[in-house]
Amino acid sequence: MDATSPSWKLTPRNPWKPPEPSYSLLPTVRLVTPRRYDLAVKWRLFRSLLPGGSDPDAERIYRWHLEQRSGHRMRQGLATDLWKLTLHEYVASAEALLWNMQAFGFLGRGIIPVDADGEIFNGSHRVACALALGIGEIPVTTMPGCVWAPSWGYQWFVDHGMAGEDLERLRQDWAAMSSSCRAAKR
Repeated sequence: MDATSPSWKLTPRNPWKPPEPSYSLLPTVRLVTPRRYDLAVKWRLFRSLLPGGSDPDAERIYRWHLEQRSGHRMRQGLATDLWKLTLHEYVASAEALLWNMQAFGFLGRGIIPVDADGEIFNGSHRVACALALGIGEIPVTTMPGCVWAPSWGYQWFVDHGMAGEDLERLRQDWAAMSSSCRAAKR
């Protein structure tokens, strides 16, 4: 080996391991958009699961939303969100996610994929949990294309028959979530 040759060898990248995605940190509040009222439903659930949280309707509303969104798949035995087959599995997963984020924060491997407009492709539970815990920034990666999922804006909840008092609380929760995030950003 001559003096200009490196003393290290290049090793080929493991073809079975995908490359790490590049990401940036984004203020969590930037992911709160009018098409994502479902974040308020999840935020309410996570806040109710926190120590001292007491909201007897939070899980009922969360389960209602999931039933409206994915109940037809669950009744056919088809997994939603990769592995969840039941509403119980969603609740248990939310509890585990909250515990994990409380203990370890928002882990880098939980990068949230977003489109060019900052709309969430996947990871709304992680975003809502981060919001409930007051985590100000989360890792995101911008993906090509536009979000495929339907808008879970306020009108979606109206169209799916959410009761009037629950609609009003949803509106209040979304406003509270949005304003608490913006206040924490200052």
